[in-house]
Amino acid sequence: MSSESLCYLKCSYNSLRAFWVPHPTILIGSLLIAPIGSTQEVTSSSEDSKYLIVALSDKSHDWVSGKVDSLASNIDTYFASGTLADRKNTSYVSVQWTNTYSHLNYYDNRLKVRGRLDLPGTKERFNLFFDSDPEEHDSLSSRVLRSNRASEKEDGVLGIGLKNKSSSFKVKHGIGLSSGDPIDVFYRFKLNYNTQINDHWESYFSQYIWHYHQKSWGERTQGQLTFKANEFWEISTTSEAQYEHRYKNFEFAQIFSLHRYISNSQNLQYNIGALATDKPDFNVTDYFLSFDYRQRMYKDWLYMSVVPELLWIRGERIHVENNDFRKKGFDPTISLHFEIIFSGQPEYRYRNMYKQPAIK
Repeated sequence: MSSESLCYLKCSYNSLRAFWVPHPTILIGSLLIAPIGSTQEVTSSSEDSKYLIVALSDKSHDWVSGKVDSLASNIDTYFASGTLADRKNTSYVSVQWTNTYSHLNYYDNRLKVRGRLDLPGTKERFNLFFDSDPEEHDSLSSRVLRSNRASEKEDGVLGIGLKNKSSSFKVKHGIGLSSGDPIDVFYRFKLNYNTQINDHWESYFSQYIWHYHQKSWGERTQGQLTFKANEFWEISTTSEAQYEHRYKNFEFAQIFSLHRYISNSQNLQYNIGALATDKPDFNVTDYFLSFDYRQRMYKDWLYMSVVPELLWIRGERIHVENNDFRKKGFDPTISLHFEIIFSGQPEYRYRNMYKQPAIK
């Protein structure tokens, strides 16, 4: 590559750093090339520009992942005793970018950054967590629908968590602060119970409770039964109910899913389901059919998913969260989702290639 091309790349990088508007494309691109100035130059006069970009992306990802691990290890060392070799740290940062287009003139462009810093050296297995768009106050319908229709945008959260795990039970506590005016204090509790019934059948139960001092409380209950036909196919049925006290409203979902593992870099899932509410009386509000295709685009840290979805709105109603009036009829939607995972543990980065829950 010529010196003029290198100069152009450096000038473009400096321009991106100076451009303060947090558009998702710029932010994700900046994460991939941010440490260029701190790494050794990977170039030669005969090297193709494509391989230069790949090499810089690899180094950038390794650099950010190393910083995540280093920060967690430094905090862990401060609070705990013992050597780092005795501890396995599964800290991570995930950057997710979703674009959704709907036939009914709906468009959503959403960026989400979340992460966890594990402190395995602490006696009680604490961790620090943050999330720019927590899901506690998302409606059940906005979580179930894979196109991720917009719900009320919440403030980010930062807190400390505690987890206890037995053979089948996993209990998580979390306490922290939610940004906004005024700053809110919250508490989370989650109980997961997973049982391997036999070689083919598996059951899962989850109970999630949250309380925000300013925004009231809510709870979510989920049950799932899965049949694994073989190493490539599995069928599951999922039932879920959610209650949010500030709206005094129950929502319900029933989903049937067929999951196929195509390869170690591709899988897909078919979903069909129904949504219901108890206001003003119990009634089924929506039926939906969706197709999830997930692709591991590069190594074990860059993922993409495409989600075509067909929603049948059974009647005119108003969304509880944002007073958005919906007309009855069919609404085809397509969603494009990208995720970058920064973590020093390859097995963690690879974790979500194979399992896509019916409900996010």
